[in-house]
Order: sequence, then C-alpha cells, then structure tokens
Amino acid sequence: MRIALNHFLFKIKAVESDECYCGEGSQTPRHILIQCPLYTDLRQNFLDKIRMTDLGDSTDYDAIVSHSQATRYVAEFLLQTGILGQSRHAEIELEPTGDAATSQDRLAGTGGEDAG
Repeated sequence: MRIALNHFLFKIKAVESDECYCGEGSQTPRHILIQCPLYTDLRQNFLDKIRMTDLGDSTDYDAIVSHSQATRYVAEFLLQTGILGQSRHAEIELEPTGDAATSQDRLAGTGGEDAG
C-alpha cells in the first residue's frame, strides 16, 4: 500500500522518520488500522462496521483490506483519522493506464513492491 504515511514518506526521503506519532512503531497502514493507540475510539466504530460484514469479529489486516465491502470502511476510517493530510509531503505519481494492479490490490499491498 503506497499512501502518504510516514513509512512511505520516509522511504522517499520526504520525512526524517517512519515513526508513528504515537511513538509505538512505524506508521504503516497496518499499524494505523489495527494497532495505533491514537485511533482507539475511531477503530472501535470501524470494527463495529466490519462486524456487519461476513468478516464478523476479524481483525486480520489482510482479510479486511482484501474484502470488497470492508475496503469502504477502511477508506472511511483513514479519512476520519485525518492522517492523510500528511500526503502534502508526497508527490502524486500517476500510474500508467495499462497497470495490471487494481486499486484493491494496491490497498491490500499485493499490487506493488511496498506492502508496508
């Protein structure tokens, strides 16, 4: 997944550290979605929505980001965190129209080299 979280921004030398603002690890999509203590309340709401899908009580990151209905809730959660505002540090890289990787593949980390 290549979104402008510190893990990716650090790789492209746009920030000095990949550390999450919580101080408990690298700021990766998995960390933000499943582990980061800064978003505990938002995560509870997110997981309540996940429970309404056939994923039930799953907190399996890979299952969640590859589930067609759950990806909507992932996007909603990320928008609610406000964390994507740090994307102003990264340049937008347009993908060729013939790219075989779908948006869902990139979200799941299966369509690119950065599974972050």
